[in-house]
Amino acid sequence: MANDFACAEDYKPLNPNGIYEAQCFGYDSCFIVKSRKTFLQFKILDLGENNGKKIFMAFNMPYNGKIRMGSKYYKT
Repeated sequence: MANDFACAEDYKPLNPNGIYEAQCFGYDSCFIVKSRKTFLQFKILDLGENNGKKIFMAFNMPYNGKIRMGSKYYKT
């Protein structure tokens, strides 16, 4: 069952791998399948072809509101 899903051979990410400068311009919080999530929205500030593209990053959030130092949200 672990091999039921696979990416297509010609799969390409929307943005090439690399380091980009981005600005956070918004967020949204909601519950999805009994989990509290926060979505940060970013705009790429790169001078290349990706300039202005909008991307997001999802984070699991604790119910008690205390952000741990090891969490992805804290590190970001």
